[in-house]
Amino acid sequence: MSNINARARGIPRLIDNAATASQNASLIDDEVTREAITINVAAPFLRALAASEAREAGLIAKLEKAKGYLAEANCPRPCNDRPYGFSIGECVGAGECGCSDGRHLQEISDSEVGHE
Repeated sequence: MSNINARARGIPRLIDNAATASQNASLIDDEVTREAITINVAAPFLRALAASEAREAGLIAKLEKAKGYLAEANCPRPCNDRPYGFSIGECVGAGECGCSDGRHLQEISDSEVGHE
């Protein structure tokens, strides 16, 4: 156990000198030291990546919700004698919409966001 504690005390030095540690195989020759370096060096980056992915997923969900609201909204100027209450989504789906709301819906529906 004291061997692990001795190695743990040396971890900050290894982190401060990560380039030297990566070049000196004797410092990272055993599994415990490699794992400690990975945990202390890689963990902050992995946490930041996970937070970024969660934020992106939240934004994509909000975009999908906004697309739904926009598609369900009444078209401000229905074409081809459509009755008032014809939705923007129906206009876009029929290929008849020329209003700015319809163009916005078409643009965000055709975008690559959330469809990787």
